[in-house]
Amino acid sequence: MKFPKIAIIAAVLIAAALIVSFGRHHKPSPKVAAENIQDVLKALAASQPVGKPVVLEFYADWCTACTKMKPTLTELESRYKGKVFFAFLNVDDAGNTPLVEKYGVRAIPNVLFFDPEGRMTEQLVGAQDKKRLEDSLERATARK
Repeated sequence: MKFPKIAIIAAVLIAAALIVSFGRHHKPSPKVAAENIQDVLKALAASQPVGKPVVLEFYADWCTACTKMKPTLTELESRYKGKVFFAFLNVDDAGNTPLVEKYGVRAIPNVLFFDPEGRMTEQLVGAQDKKRLEDSLERATARK
């Protein structure tokens, strides 16, 4: 199957934006299909399996609700390390536009949950408290 050049360019831009934005590398367990967060984003963009649940937050630096949720999401990312991929995409970064459009993100914060097969299973829009995020993560990790 041939992919249009724009799809390849979009995937490269997403990976580059993520590297620049986060400057860190996530190491999944050996059974995971994706080897790092860039692979996870490419897989989600192509609606392909990723091997374990994914939490994808769309945010912006100017968003007060996003800023308030950041410490909670960082804590949960640490707690679920090795079980769940976390990715944080700034909606103002043009490299993230393909995923913003693919998932119809119109308001932030916007947290999407995906099963290991890459299917979106839940979406939380707006500010969320820790309990709501924990409940969603528990459901995401309980799915087989």
